[in-house]
Amino acid sequence: MSTAASTSPGSQASSESAARSVVASLTDEEIDVLCDGDHHVVVLPHLSLLGEQETRSARRVAERSLAARGLLLPGSDGGHGGADDRADRTVAVHELLAPLLQMRRGAPVVVVLHRTPTADLASTGTSSHGPGGDASHRDPVDGITATAPGTPSSLTRYLFVLDGACVCEDVTAQGVHTLSMARVAHLAELLTELLVPPGACAPPGSATIVGDPTDLPWTLHRLGHPTVLAESTVLHPWLAPGQAPARLLVLGPGGCYHAALGEVSRWVCRPVSPEDLVRLLVAEVGAAARRVEQESTGHNGGRD
Repeated sequence: MSTAASTSPGSQASSESAARSVVASLTDEEIDVLCDGDHHVVVLPHLSLLGEQETRSARRVAERSLAARGLLLPGSDGGHGGADDRADRTVAVHELLAPLLQMRRGAPVVVVLHRTPTADLASTGTSSHGPGGDASHRDPVDGITATAPGTPSSLTRYLFVLDGACVCEDVTAQGVHTLSMARVAHLAELLTELLVPPGACAPPGSATIVGDPTDLPWTLHRLGHPTVLAESTVLHPWLAPGQAPARLLVLGPGGCYHAALGEVSRWVCRPVSPEDLVRLLVAEVGAAARRVEQESTGHNGGRD
């Protein structure tokens, strides 16, 4: 079991960019304590592997670490009980983290992105998450590490969108969560820095390519040996259960493609430039935000 060693607000745990400002880097168990077990759609890849007793021990270590760094304030009851005890508990959080966690909890639009480098898929024998599932409820691929500086690594990014602002949460396969603040105006930059590898470009032709997710080497060959496979989905409260649309994203120097993921046994990959792919994703987020605004207005400004 790993210890809850992580940084305090303002530290540079992961590289900052012009699009976002890093606030803190936290472990699974620290997130679980600060959010009192309510982690929304975010996966906890390390904590989910632990048994009940190990989870309790991990939370105790996390509480001590958070308190020592001033992130969990005196008087908080992080609680060592089960879910039934949470109604009587209070969690007081550092003033730099509290607004971010509140926005994370209340954002009506959540973008879920998972990036996997194809080199690691080949070396581990792991396929991508595949079609038909909900990206918000699947664990990132384990055992993925970058082999050289600048090489993309496996990462899940959550973007919690509310009123022109955005909480960016990057989660590694080891269960480290880097929380940043950004503006929705910088959404294209947030998508580009995560998804678009060096040298990515439009494919040489305009043909749609049909891939077989059960034969990944053959499919990657047909797609021009891409550098990155990714999945994206945009969640909001008025989606029907199980209806969150997921999209496969394929990017590399041999060309970029996208395909809808659903109850199908093949990937119908349509060619696209990396710039147009980012614009497509930004448009999907914008459409979800407008739907939320329309539905909220229709329900007297409230949410169901």
